[in-house]
Amino acid sequence: VDDLFVTKVWVFVNNCGKMNDRTVVYCTDILKLIELICDNRYNQPEQAFVKLSVDGGGGFVKIMLNVFTIDDDSEFGK
Repeated sequence: VDDLFVTKVWVFVNNCGKMNDRTVVYCTDILKLIELICDNRYNQPEQAFVKLSVDGGGGFVKIMLNVFTIDDDSEFGK
């Protein structure tokens, strides 16, 4: 998994016009990450429901990836 993520320091300008250094961690291959998650959960990618969410606040942005199994009993399989 480590080879799918990169950590870099980027410079951002805040609301007051001041420049701030922030450490950013991001995935370089999201499709490979989803396949890895499905493989580890014994799911086929075509049987997965992928939900991507973004939450901003508290001075940072958080992006979340959820992978759910689609089956007849789940809310995604109905």
